[in-house]
Amino acid sequence: MRCLWVGLAVFGAMSCSFPQGSRSEARTDDSATIAFTTAPPSDISAQVPRLEHPGTDDGVRALLEEFLQHPVDRVAMSRSLQPSADDYAAIFSADDLTKIVAKYAEQWTENRYVVDPRDGETEILLWKATTEQLREGSGDAREFPEGYRTVAHRLKPGLVFYRCKFVRPKSKHGMTYDGLVFVNDHWVMVSKPYRVLG
Repeated sequence: MRCLWVGLAVFGAMSCSFPQGSRSEARTDDSATIAFTTAPPSDISAQVPRLEHPGTDDGVRALLEEFLQHPVDRVAMSRSLQPSADDYAAIFSADDLTKIVAKYAEQWTENRYVVDPRDGETEILLWKATTEQLREGSGDAREFPEGYRTVAHRLKPGLVFYRCKFVRPKSKHGMTYDGLVFVNDHWVMVSKPYRVLG
């Protein structure tokens, strides 16, 4: 189902792939996190409509392509990715879950970032790693920030996390976002959990 925010304009040509880039390239590109909102994390699902896409590779690809359409409200779309308290509980297997929710909520209220590809960044590079791969450092886990491996034992088993990069055609450099994960029948983002978990 397409999001109600989608405008009538047709977006440009886009591609999405699962490349095998190097770890150094993944760490040196520009990075950003998600938009923040003042809504309490437990109430966010009632405050902001979710972007409705299935929890598959094609689903996350379609979700990200929505951010490349014009006109579109990227701030509101980013806010739709904020987890609820139930979403955090589905992601983190930590005894201090209350503290985790509070730390993320504090960051959301600052309203500093949105998923906001720069002009000309019309292609999407995409990587995915399961909780188990993040723990082992196997598969595409090497394309995620190294901090993921240090906190992967505190992530629920069986989840699939995605990292994406918006790039210009024929470029490997662009805006990167991580921590996209499908829980409770919708997509959320827990960007850079190692900063929250310490």
